[in-house]
Amino acid sequence: MSNPGKGAGTTPAGQKDKIHAFHRYGDLQLRSTDKVIFKVILERMADISAVFRNMMEVVDPMLITFGMKRKAAPEADVIDTDLSSAELEIFLDLVNVPNPVMPSVAFPRALRLHEFCDKFEVYDKIKGIVKTELLSNGAQGYQWALLIWAAKRDDLVMARDVLSIMTPAAFLAPNFPKPTQTPIRCTFWSAMSELPLSWQLELCRLSLTAPLDSQLDAWVGGPKSMKVTLDWVGLSTRFRPQKWGREFSSEIYVDCEGCRVDLRFLLEHLLAAAT
Repeated sequence: MSNPGKGAGTTPAGQKDKIHAFHRYGDLQLRSTDKVIFKVILERMADISAVFRNMMEVVDPMLITFGMKRKAAPEADVIDTDLSSAELEIFLDLVNVPNPVMPSVAFPRALRLHEFCDKFEVYDKIKGIVKTELLSNGAQGYQWALLIWAAKRDDLVMARDVLSIMTPAAFLAPNFPKPTQTPIRCTFWSAMSELPLSWQLELCRLSLTAPLDSQLDAWVGGPKSMKVTLDWVGLSTRFRPQKWGREFSSEIYVDCEGCRVDLRFLLEHLLAAAT
């Protein structure tokens, strides 16, 4: 297994790493994006991460074989974390206490912490706490941002968790975070077009409900409208996108608010699913 983020313990010319005022003892060095070095104990990190566990299992037998001691922190390689010093502090605070509590953080920060947990294969005791905070942030209107992120990673487990906290309002009016500014609102079809086609199909099939013939006259909004489900928890358990092997000889794309949607594919499979 490779060691993510491992590199030489140097910085670009003219820049110097700073040692964190508290995290300054240990045999492993982690570097934040703002060039702060955090010294940690490898054994402690190995307790919560498969990647660090692998590093320890590879290094220690070699040291025993050659009768060597583990390198002191100043000589050790530095691992770049892709976290800011504030974010790395949060993570190490979770690691170094018996009963970790995740502070409330903004959506982008929670997302970066979760990505760090994935990258270093952090065990569920810590990763689960970070994920809970991420979903809590997502429930504040960023469900689409989190769903698209999950789709790009082909992470169906996360996708179902996100769909379970979706609401009709959030579904129809997607929001996306933007640093230092108010959230960006985009069109429904713009957000939908960011998902794989199989995810689009499954989401449309499960979330939209057309009226029966006997209900047309009483249908709120008129017979041309469709309802969006209120049971997102139930939808999340049924969300199982299929990998479609069939290729169409011709495709019908429509311009839905500036986004190309394969109408023939969606309609044919929606009709097939309804029969």
